[in-house]
Amino acid sequence: MTYKPRRYQRYLVEGSVTLKIKSCSIAADLKDISFTGMHVCADKEIKPGSKVKFEIVSNLSSVTIAGEGEVKYAKKKATHDAKLFKMGIEFINVNESAIEHLINRIQKAIATEKRKKKAKAKPFINWDW
Repeated sequence: MTYKPRRYQRYLVEGSVTLKIKSCSIAADLKDISFTGMHVCADKEIKPGSKVKFEIVSNLSSVTIAGEGEVKYAKKKATHDAKLFKMGIEFINVNESAIEHLINRIQKAIATEKRKKKAKAKPFINWDW
């Protein structure tokens, strides 16, 4: 297997995804997203190569993102509580501006968090010694 570097950065994000394959609907947790796809976890496996319709909901955006994708990988995730499957879904048909908007919101949240941490980390210098 040849290593292929990722084309776009992945961004960690919390959200929910509804995956639809034929007449079946599966609830999944959104773990990360890029311009070309997403990583989700669900309690049911969808076989690689399967085409799915999806709806993404994130607390960082008021817009529900709907589209179509292809499952590129599915692996059982080791957990103590339940059988969870990690799946990588490549976007086939999605509103690119909606994905860009969500990723911009993620980047803004990251920058805000870094500024807060940096402000807390500034050392206090007492010049009255």
